[in-house]
Amino acid sequence: MDREADVNEKMQGWVSAVATPALEQGERIEISSVASVGTVSLKRRAATAAVAGVLSGGTLMVAVQPKKFFLALTDRRLLLFPQGMSGKPEQKPAAILSRQGLSTSEVKNGLLTAAFELAIEGQEKGLKFVFPLPARADAPVIAAALTGHTDAAR
Repeated sequence: MDREADVNEKMQGWVSAVATPALEQGERIEISSVASVGTVSLKRRAATAAVAGVLSGGTLMVAVQPKKFFLALTDRRLLLFPQGMSGKPEQKPAAILSRQGLSTSEVKNGLLTAAFELAIEGQEKGLKFVFPLPARADAPVIAAALTGHTDAAR
């Protein structure tokens, strides 16, 4: 098994361990990943932080610098767990967003990353997700799941 697969398997185990207690009855994890989450643009920093704060009941404040989050996309929701001091996800989700009303922009592939913007229905501002190299292939899968279309750029 290559190093990237080892890292991915370890990360999925961590996410499963912290996400499982937060699941509702019958809810299942479809994909686990990791991404830096930040604001959409410099002009939108304050508004995005406010949106994230309101949506998460004040538990998620988006930093000016993107912060690493572990993601659990279930058949019902998107759960975001902040990275703890150990490098593993924290036990308590920073945000829980219903999949209904979420959509993404087209995935943009960089040399070592893949990124998309997450739009939240009823909100002017969104969040930018940047997936590092080991999780880069997850970006189009998550984007397709949230917008209901497939992305051939995988």
